[in-house]
Amino acid sequence: MVATNQKAALARVLGHEGGNADDPHDPGGRTSRGVTQRVYDAWRRGHGQPARDVFLASTAEVRAIYLEQYWHRVRADELPAGLDYAVFDAAVNSGPVQAVKWLQRDLGVRVDGVVGQVTLTAARSRQDVAALIASQCARRLAFLKQLRMWRRFGAGWTKRVANVERVATAMAGGARLTESKSRESPLVVSARADPGQISRPSGAGFAGAAAGAGLATAAVAEALGDSLRQAAADIGLAAQSFPAVAAMASAMTACGLLLLVAGVCWRLYIAWRWRVIDKALCGPTDTGNDRMAACSPGLGLFRRRGVFLSKFGERQPRV
Repeated sequence: MVATNQKAALARVLGHEGGNADDPHDPGGRTSRGVTQRVYDAWRRGHGQPARDVFLASTAEVRAIYLEQYWHRVRADELPAGLDYAVFDAAVNSGPVQAVKWLQRDLGVRVDGVVGQVTLTAARSRQDVAALIASQCARRLAFLKQLRMWRRFGAGWTKRVANVERVATAMAGGARLTESKSRESPLVVSARADPGQISRPSGAGFAGAAAGAGLATAAVAEALGDSLRQAAADIGLAAQSFPAVAAMASAMTACGLLLLVAGVCWRLYIAWRWRVIDKALCGPTDTGNDRMAACSPGLGLFRRRGVFLSKFGERQPRV
């Protein structure tokens, strides 16, 4: 860990976050240098000060919030050079717990969103820090693509992640990131990328109902057809003597099969979407109880409405 990385990394993150903003499309809301009004009010209350407009926040207050809620929470001072900056920027943009989970998944340790001694030891023992940084940024970008605001902020997020990967990789290779250099050509991409904004699949109940209705309709049509054929045999007439009833039975069968296929296809689509989300949040290498505890199940078809967000226990307010 390079001693000057804290100031330089913070300066670069501040460059990403920009100045004052009040974008109605940004989940963070009214923001100054990346610090939201809600977080600023909470921070001031915690320090025995009255609430005030976040646009009036001093530089010292902004720096203190970043260091207390993000840099120190991910224990960036104890991470290898380059990785410290990559994890710190991810923590600012998507919350410290989510950033730590990405790191833990790549390190192959227990995923709990908290940097402990096991996580630190695994990170320090990695010889391929540049590869680890690349994997972290790939996970982060895959996650960002699942957010509802991707169409609006996706281009900016992509540039930000690419910029972080480039700079962090250079730091891992021995390049020294000075505070003055970090201020050059700032890339302002401040939109909050919260896990709670992820675009989750819906309609599992409707898909199940459609499939059930399809099966029921097909069953009724089959029973009607059987009754028709039996009646025709009993009175010695051909089934064609009942064209209207025969046509109705065929139509019901077709509708039932259509509903069944539609329901099954939609359920398969939902299952696929959950797998994509799981990969973005948990990674393809996560298995066992840790994965089940930290993320949604692979299929996620029978989860109750509203339970999905509860697994994002790490949701952090944007600073």
